Amino acid sequence: MAQMAKKDGSNGAGAKLTKFEEYFYANLMVWGFLTVVAVISFFTCGAVWDDVMAGVMKFLFLVIGGGVALVSVLDFVYDQYASEPMGERTK
Repeated sequence: MAQMAKKDGSNGAGAKLTKFEEYFYANLMVWGFLTVVAVISFFTCGAVWDDVMAGVMKFLFLVIGGGVALVSVLDFVYDQYASEPMGERTK
């Protein structure tokens, strides 16, 4: 049985994720973390929705979350189209 696994090239860890899936899951983790931080901030600050709390939420989700998403998209595009594969360079 172990020899069959070696023949197939699988190590039992599951299928390899594509680059898009890696970026997608990384963004899901960041947005989940930001959601947890927002909930903790809301209850730590007295569970009152006011102008300050609205500003904090805008900062968390627009600035931090949007920035991470933008950098992820730019990095994905760079990985897909601009990066050279490892190996010999063509002249």
